[in-house]
Amino acid sequence: MSDTKENILKIALHLFAVNGYEAVSVSMIAEALGMTKGALYKHYKNKQDIFDCIVERMYQIDNKRAKEYQVPESTIVVTPNAYRNTTIESLTTFTFAQYDFWVTDEFASNFRKMLILEQYRNLKMNVLYQKCLVNGPISYIEDIFNEMIKKGVLQECDTKQLAIEYYAPLFLLISVADAVENCWDLKSQLTTHVNQFVKKYITNEKVK
Repeated sequence: MSDTKENILKIALHLFAVNGYEAVSVSMIAEALGMTKGALYKHYKNKQDIFDCIVERMYQIDNKRAKEYQVPESTIVVTPNAYRNTTIESLTTFTFAQYDFWVTDEFASNFRKMLILEQYRNLKMNVLYQKCLVNGPISYIEDIFNEMIKKGVLQECDTKQLAIEYYAPLFLLISVADAVENCWDLKSQLTTHVNQFVKKYITNEKVK
């Protein structure tokens, strides 16, 4: 992707995060970039095309990060072995990384804020918000926990409820981070939560 196309994505996403997707026009994006609408249309067909590329970029980043942290890239139906092979160490490390990502990464943070603004105005945005930040992560963690139970790493339990218990503090702290000056202070609370969770539910002799 050219530098110009990349810059258009970043500026457009910033405007979407501040004003909401529906409120931002192609003219506003072009003006913020110091170019004409005609010049912008050489790179993207319309605002929807820009948005679609932003979503695709997020999926690409997500897959890359999953590989980096050795956690599943897709659903359990698509990559069952990845779920079987995920360790509690990989999951907890990825959890801390997700806090950093959604809070401090400019692209991810703006994407999250855009979805928060638009979730009540646009059904498709609400579906995307749920997939990326609410029900999606919970189902993902639930499937990982189911495989851990089969391996004897995790105690027998209601994995859906346990996934909610595990993920809820992360979701809350990501949300709280938008309202504090030092988001790193919140990370210590996440560390405490994760450590307590592991101590409470993970079969100690199986953890290396």
